[in-house]
Amino acid sequence: MNTIFDANRVRVDPKTDSLRLSEAQLESNRMAELDSRLSKSSHLDSLTKIERTLAAPLESVRLNGHDLSPREILSVAGGAPFVTIAESPELLRRMNRSHQAMLRDVAKGEPVYGCNTGYGAQADKHVNGGAEEQRLRDARSLSESLVFMDIGVGPVLSTEVVRSAMLIRANMLLKGVSAIRPASVQALVDALNVR
Repeated sequence: MNTIFDANRVRVDPKTDSLRLSEAQLESNRMAELDSRLSKSSHLDSLTKIERTLAAPLESVRLNGHDLSPREILSVAGGAPFVTIAESPELLRRMNRSHQAMLRDVAKGEPVYGCNTGYGAQADKHVNGGAEEQRLRDARSLSESLVFMDIGVGPVLSTEVVRSAMLIRANMLLKGVSAIRPASVQALVDALNVR
């Protein structure tokens, strides 16, 4: 059988009567394989550069409530850099304004999740009784009682994961929408800086 199906791709070998790739297709396949190897090599080189960049420790990380790079997170996870909060009057204003709004709502007896209500399934339980000062004291007492809750699920997290979570949480809290005092965020940052 000497039939040629496609001279550029496949033909029947007359000696063995089997299908065989044409020389043009063999050369094309060799070039594609070479391109693939070169492409993988350049991708590997790029990944190596990225890994080196991410692994290079930073001397400091400045939190501003917005920008936080993977390199900064990995550096803090490994315990290397000193963490600071950006000195921004606007950042402090936003945080203080949010905290004051929460205090006003609690003082008026309006439910504020986690401040004068329970948590999770208990969120519909409010601590709103008494005069304004009593409501503020009760809300403070509820918040302070969280320190004594010991709830956990699953295995203990590694130091790196905990440090990463603390950094991300501190940066998020700096957005000024969580009614948290600047001093509380500073306490998180201070804990990250303990060596």
